[in-house]
Amino acid sequence: PSAGDEKIRVELLVPGAQNREMDPALVTLAPGEEMDEQNFHEGEEFGFVLLGKIQLRLDDKVHTVKKDECFYFTSDKRHTVKNIGRGPAKILWVVTPPTFTY
Repeated sequence: PSAGDEKIRVELLVPGAQNREMDPALVTLAPGEEMDEQNFHEGEEFGFVLLGKIQLRLDDKVHTVKKDECFYFTSDKRHTVKNIGRGPAKILWVVTPPTFTY
């Protein structure tokens, strides 16, 4: 499939981030797509929504984050993100320590 057909795309912005303290990525989700739930792990996460509207679930709490808004949380909660907008959602996401596996 072409890049435009992907439902969830994670672009690692710094190659070899496993050797660094943080892992910045550009995450794009097609409408209605949800990332796999991440169990708690060590670290912190920050995201800035560049496009669209997402739903961020931390344990049992749900937060809506829209374009030009950001989120921050410690990774000791179960967490997942879902695109609840009509178009694609794009998030600049920084995780420390590096954990993205895409």
